[in-house]
Amino acid sequence: MSKTKKQHYVPQSYLKRFAHDSQRLWVFDKVSGIIFKSNVIDVAQKRYFYDLPERANNLGIDVQSAEKVLGRGEERFSTLLNRLLPHLGTTGLSESMRVELCPHIVMQWARTREFRDGMMEIVRKSSQVIIERLVLLNYPGASKDLMPRFVISEQEEPTWHFKQMFDTECINEVEKSLLNHIWFIGVNSHPQPLFTSDNPVVRQAYNDTPFLGGVGTGAYGVEFAYPLTSKYVLILRDRNYFWYNKLRENRVIQLEAQEIDRLNRLQIIQSSRQIFCADDQFGGAVDFCANYPELVSSSRERYDVYINHILTQATPKQIRDQIIVMQRLDKFS
Repeated sequence: MSKTKKQHYVPQSYLKRFAHDSQRLWVFDKVSGIIFKSNVIDVAQKRYFYDLPERANNLGIDVQSAEKVLGRGEERFSTLLNRLLPHLGTTGLSESMRVELCPHIVMQWARTREFRDGMMEIVRKSSQVIIERLVLLNYPGASKDLMPRFVISEQEEPTWHFKQMFDTECINEVEKSLLNHIWFIGVNSHPQPLFTSDNPVVRQAYNDTPFLGGVGTGAYGVEFAYPLTSKYVLILRDRNYFWYNKLRENRVIQLEAQEIDRLNRLQIIQSSRQIFCADDQFGGAVDFCANYPELVSSSRERYDVYINHILTQATPKQIRDQIIVMQRLDKFS
């Protein structure tokens, strides 16, 4: 059986909902600054992106098992949206709809290139912090130039990503957090379409209090947004911080023009590289990237990692438990 070469981290069936002729959409590449029209088959994908190393065959594991599982999930999600979207703008959400949608939101969030790059940055930085702290605890005054370096090759990244995507315990915890949020449907009735991107499930922290706020799935003040079409966006907000949104729960809400701009800005900020739209209406995106050139660097850093407390004696686990990870998003939002 032939292998799947182009492996999409955003499903083609989803991208077609933002295409102007069911197959082609407009693309703004924020790294190159180029705007162009493309077939959905050629965006949000990379050759053999999910393939495990060939040694997986020796363990009886199909190297394309992730791609095949995700493909089946894409079919279910497309069928679900086909059933829900015709009525979503008038009837809103039901509890059963939320339960059906939630696993697909979680998987879309976890399967992208941006998620992998961010995850691997955290793994590398956190591991290096642990190594350096252990060395300094055992050899005070050791030169940083002589520190061991923690290295993971790019070829090993799909394995790490695979483990994270299909960690059942982790997935269940994330779904539980999301289902506890206030959900509603935002409707765009303005000339500017909603953007989506190569990382369509975006987040914003409305509370930046250390150790309380942030963009974690259950963080106080977190918001998730997932555009479903150019007109509809699914919004999830922390129930405790956004208590005043209780009346919006499961309802359809008309969005103001400035809210469309904010949601589109999140797609620009949190995309890996490309933003998608049904029409060539990227003027605001081009200007925004010009004002924040650090957003368009292909080698940009996404997280800061540091130790919470200074420990004079510690095991690797004790050091790991003191690691703080901060995402570099809020200054752009």
